[in-house]
Amino acid sequence: MVSAIGQTQSLSQTVTGRILSEALRHMPAMPRALFADAILAIPSREIAAYALPPATVKTTVAAASALQASGAPAAGPQPRDLALLAQDVYRDSPNPPSGYRAATPGDLGALGLNPQDLSSTQSAFKARVYVTGTGADTHYVVSFRGSQSASDWRSNFQQSVGLSPDNYRKALEIGQKIALYGNGNVTFTGHSLGGGLASAAAISGGIPATTFNASGLSANTVKTAESLRMAAGVDRAGAVDAYFVRGEILSLLQDGGDRVIGGVLGGLLGAAILDAPEAYGRRIGIDAVRPEGVKWYQDNPAARHGMEWVVSSL
Repeated sequence: MVSAIGQTQSLSQTVTGRILSEALRHMPAMPRALFADAILAIPSREIAAYALPPATVKTTVAAASALQASGAPAAGPQPRDLALLAQDVYRDSPNPPSGYRAATPGDLGALGLNPQDLSSTQSAFKARVYVTGTGADTHYVVSFRGSQSASDWRSNFQQSVGLSPDNYRKALEIGQKIALYGNGNVTFTGHSLGGGLASAAAISGGIPATTFNASGLSANTVKTAESLRMAAGVDRAGAVDAYFVRGEILSLLQDGGDRVIGGVLGGLLGAAILDAPEAYGRRIGIDAVRPEGVKWYQDNPAARHGMEWVVSSL
């Protein structure tokens, strides 16, 4: 019998035609051959992992601004700062934007965390805490790193079929620990897989999150996160604003690719993907703006998934 993981090996080639037609509507100038090469270069596990339905609510940056102007002022760090912190966590050594610094062990203690909570010996999990402000105005940002290795892609795939790998276990624990310690000046953030981790932590800790081109959560992870939050005495999950660059590969798959992939795989695996929960949070679409130095022919959905595109588009 062919394993579930094995069934995904040729998936990227199987769904390329559908992805091409969807993405070319967004990028009429992109040469077809160049774009096809970009899609075929994406690991098949990544495509399967991101085969999730769209969230219920979509809005635009303009609409979000209107909501804030109507009486809901933004609290905590702004989206661009959070995007830069979601990008910085990929670096081996922190280089945060102006006004932020990497947390010390003492800062972590103020959140009920220790340095061991931010990494794992069992997976490629990594998070970093940043601090801005002083005294009563101190605010903490917990940034979760996205996919960088085969084990990370495996983590994504396991989420799509309802499993709970080590990456998500660690994120849930961070959310609950902060909730138990009672510090209210915290925001979670992350990109790609890191966005999924930030969403999970937001549920388990009742703490807000802002994510970028984020992966979704399985029903099992959501249920576990809610149980942890209730055990910590927190009634409500943290609000999640899920930003995505229009035309990027993950969102294209979320907005229809799930049905193609589910049909191709068939059986229990296809059903699991088709029945996967919506990507967590309020989706906010932003128009793609090419990063400085990027040529028009380098514009494709795979490239738009990266943090460079997120930062330049905000």
